[in-house]
Amino acid sequence: MSALPDRGNGLGELRRLAVGATIILLASLLQFHLLTRDSRFHSDEAFFMTFARGAAVQGDWLLPGSLDKPPLSIYLSAFSMIAVGNSADAAGVLQLDVYAGEFAAALPNVMLALLFTALMMRLAWQRYRDWPCACFAGLLSAASPYLAAFGAAAFTDMSLLFFALVAFYFAGRRRWAWAGLALGLAFWGKQQAFFVAIFLALLLIRERAGRCDWLRFSLPLGAAILALLAWDAARPEASIFLQAAANNAPDQLLALPGVWLGRLAHLLGAALWLPGPPA
Repeated sequence: MSALPDRGNGLGELRRLAVGATIILLASLLQFHLLTRDSRFHSDEAFFMTFARGAAVQGDWLLPGSLDKPPLSIYLSAFSMIAVGNSADAAGVLQLDVYAGEFAAALPNVMLALLFTALMMRLAWQRYRDWPCACFAGLLSAASPYLAAFGAAAFTDMSLLFFALVAFYFAGRRRWAWAGLALGLAFWGKQQAFFVAIFLALLLIRERAGRCDWLRFSLPLGAAILALLAWDAARPEASIFLQAAANNAPDQLLALPGVWLGRLAHLLGAALWLPGPPA
């Protein structure tokens, strides 16, 4: 005689699924509310989306110009513009309305923010095996002022944040090849993935990873970085890395003591935003 299904466990799974879906729905409401507000781009958003528009409308996929960021976020916005923003006039010339273009440019980051929230819940469950903890992590992510700022916007940070979290997720499961690939995509989002690489290397050391694990991690990461360098070399302009070094004044990374207090005050002011916008 076969055992009857455990109705209690089935109901528990349904409740957990409903709670998780509700958290994602709340995150969606916040992100799409911010996405549809009547607000023009920040100057940085407008600058980078000029490259995305050039790719979507004029086919400039090598992003000519003084660019200092890797292309992943820009390409995602360009594909979104093609899908939901572009229209053709009577002569067949592609046009991109300002409002439709701004919506399309930020839409990929909204989707990444929602995936980020879902993955944060999964990561918390993977680490602690506690459903309330996973829900709390999802709520913190959904209500994060920083996720709201970078999600419903056209900044280039969201692809870095999402793929960095994907890398940590796979590293937590000891899927080192997938972790390396995700980290490589994070580098395609922003050069600051270098700092994520340091933490993942420390995690490999902590887990006493063997030579094969290091190789599984390094090969896809190296392939992604080599592909990025090849893309950068194919552009006619100066390297994005040289441009970034020039724009960010690397000679001031180690600041003189005279500016320490000013920088500390700036960091403390930014920290006030961690629990939400200052009153």
